[in-house]
Amino acid sequence: MTLQSGTDTQYWAEPSTIGTEQAAGRIRVFYCLLAALCAIGPILQLAQGLFADPDTQWHLKVGLDMLANRAFPVVDTYSYTFAGEPWIAKEWLGQIMMAAAYHVAGWNGIGILMAVAIGLTTFCPTWFISASIRPMIAFAIALIMVV
Repeated sequence: MTLQSGTDTQYWAEPSTIGTEQAAGRIRVFYCLLAALCAIGPILQLAQGLFADPDTQWHLKVGLDMLANRAFPVVDTYSYTFAGEPWIAKEWLGQIMMAAAYHVAGWNGIGILMAVAIGLTTFCPTWFISASIRPMIAFAIALIMVV
């Protein structure tokens, strides 16, 4: 179908093509969301182990300190063997995000934050891979990456 306006000619896609492209996009989104949900499921089952890990609690405490002081820590205050030694906060963004999630919803907020992070980590590669190959194959590759 061609639309002419003056000297310019614009080409429009056939209506049947538009429906096919939308259906393909929906299928692609479906498989990407399914891959993300398949990655999140086992993590939610193992959440108690995540919260029992001392590193998680340490990152939370450092994040809470950064929010309270509005500054990065420059010395290690929580380590027994290196107390007072110079320290660079390399994981500052994750620690602040954990502290903010904890302020909003407690440990459930941290669980939701971790689930969203893992879901996005699975969704994004699946989305980009599915642009080049069939979404079902991209889904299978994403599941292999997660495992």
